[in-house]
Amino acid sequence: MTYRRPGSHPGSAGIRTVLALALSACAAPTDTDEFQRHQSELLRTELSDAEAVPHRGRSLYYLGIALYSEAWSQNDVVGLGEELRGHVADYAVRPLVFSNYGVTEPSRYAMVSSKSIDAAVRLIALRSTPDDLVVVAISSHGGPGLLSQKVADQNLAPVSADVIKHGLAPLEDRKTVIILSACFSGSLIGSLKTDNRIIIAAARDDRTSFGCAADADHTVFGQVMIDALAPPGQSLRAIVERMRANVAAVERRRHFTPPSDPQVFVGRDMTALYDQPVF
Repeated sequence: MTYRRPGSHPGSAGIRTVLALALSACAAPTDTDEFQRHQSELLRTELSDAEAVPHRGRSLYYLGIALYSEAWSQNDVVGLGEELRGHVADYAVRPLVFSNYGVTEPSRYAMVSSKSIDAAVRLIALRSTPDDLVVVAISSHGGPGLLSQKVADQNLAPVSADVIKHGLAPLEDRKTVIILSACFSGSLIGSLKTDNRIIIAAARDDRTSFGCAADADHTVFGQVMIDALAPPGQSLRAIVERMRANVAAVERRRHFTPPSDPQVFVGRDMTALYDQPVF
């Protein structure tokens, strides 16, 4: 998923969140009072639905972020969340999904904005406990150290690894799995890795990933990750090994070169979780 350079590049000074959008630069339909009211209602619903999930001892907070306004970006993060809800029996799965796909039409999800991501991170930080697990999945185009943002037909400032790092700072003491579906996404690992994180990236720091044509339903990595999560009672190690093998097989079959070579980082405090059959 090669990085798409925006036509304009607003400055990022003062950006405090993982995905601070320059909302004033968005297409005109997103500036109306009606649109903003609808977005506020979608955000309230997403937050309240996550809190309303019945307790089951421990919780898994899933933060799915579709940064790009094409269907594959949304489908990747929605599909991962659905598989987690269906198969993670030891946790109450609390999904929080935000998407830039179809924002100018009636939408199921609130768009990605500083307001929505701040609110989701704040809820997770306040409601989660050290025994809980956080899973963050982001899908977009990418470049070295960057993820693209697009709302409707408007390209916005790219998101750097440092912006993601600062946006997730309120969750720095929580066990977290970060899944990055983008070209060159391995280049973000160095800035995001901590002892209590596992990071799974769709591609090596100098490689593209595949399957992000405008009319695609999923990226190659996104679809394979969803499929790899389907069998219940697996360890994350087994899921990652299956994912890497199947991505390589799809790329060979479809003659995609050079191989994307998905990457994984496991922090030293997460090695036990990596091998536990909780997924």
